[in-house]
Amino acid sequence: MADTPPVYIVTTGEPPERFRGRLDGIEGARLIRALPPRRVVVALRSHADRARLAELPGVEAVDLDRLQHPHGGPHGGATAR
Repeated sequence: MADTPPVYIVTTGEPPERFRGRLDGIEGARLIRALPPRRVVVALRSHADRARLAELPGVEAVDLDRLQHPHGGPHGGATAR
């Protein structure tokens, strides 16, 4: 089974649409979804990319998403039984 990519909650001072474009500078980074207020959920290839994420313009905080998702990994993939 492949390792689950690390997922971070990022506090940013700009709209999610603009922040999404900044992620192009980090290979494999993707915005999963926006959270109110001024936060987004971002998946990275590895924990080593966290420093690059924190250095992006507009980033105020980067916190590891510590939620446990027992059915299908971070932020979804669950199926009803």
